[in-house]
Amino acid sequence: MRTLTNELADVVANVFSATLSMEICDIETASKEADTKDITYIGILQITGEFCGTALLELNESVAARATSKMLGLSPEQIEQNDIEDVVSELANMVAGNLKAMLPPPSNLSLPVVARGIGATVRMPEAEEVSVRSFLCEADPITVRLFQKSRH
Repeated sequence: MRTLTNELADVVANVFSATLSMEICDIETASKEADTKDITYIGILQITGEFCGTALLELNESVAARATSKMLGLSPEQIEQNDIEDVVSELANMVAGNLKAMLPPPSNLSLPVVARGIGATVRMPEAEEVSVRSFLCEADPITVRLFQKSRH
């Protein structure tokens, strides 16, 4: 399977630009590890069908809150944690939906799940990271990862 790394950049840039009017900068050499002192939100969707795997959208709390403010039209003081989780969920769904269109059919997406924590990471047993792309939105990191499950 091709890695879709270049396509990830286009998908994420389009979602953030068209949906949120937020510009992002591609940084191919970004660290793969989250800053352990930042709260991280991770939107997770399972992909089943010809391609079996997982798509992850990782955002720190600062960029997640700005995205929430823009998407829901709320001031920073009005934003609650569940608002941020809803927006991260929706952004992950949009990114994964665009990626799904590039995968071999048939492909289906699960409902999104959001993980939150200080320096949160997600481990994907029996899966290989086939694509990863990192970005900056102002000074805040955004990372998209695509894992493919091993076939037994």
